[in-house]
Amino acid sequence: MKFGVFCTYENPAGDYVRCYAAQSRIVRRAEFLGFDEAWVAEHHFDPDAASPSIFPLIGYLAGVTTHIRRGSAAVLLAFRNPIQVAEDVATVDLLTNGRFDFGVAKGGPFWRQNKHFAVAEADTRAMTIEALELINRLLYDECVSFQGAY
Repeated sequence: MKFGVFCTYENPAGDYVRCYAAQSRIVRRAEFLGFDEAWVAEHHFDPDAASPSIFPLIGYLAGVTTHIRRGSAAVLLAFRNPIQVAEDVATVDLLTNGRFDFGVAKGGPFWRQNKHFAVAEADTRAMTIEALELINRLLYDECVSFQGAY
């Protein structure tokens, strides 16, 4: 069995600096206590969840910890460019010395995300599957060409 923490970057006071510092302390403490992993949530357009850009957060956590694994919980692929995600995944994997678990999702029932990213909720599943296929190829294939619906 493995134990981990789920990092939602809750920010009820609206103080992003304090929020990030507090969450980093939690992850460092979890590592000290022997936890195996720390998962960082991605949220957009929600002032109470201060984690819209999780790759820098995971990279930062790599610099302040030594052995705990980090994971994305989860990258919302329908709202991101798959090429940039593949680059971010590769970079974070290097920064964490291979201690990165890549988790993805299509996004939840958060209407603001779909509205502000101009993505129909009905399309998010298909977009996520297509993006994941491309990201996998970009990470593992020598040469990649891709023609998708999105």
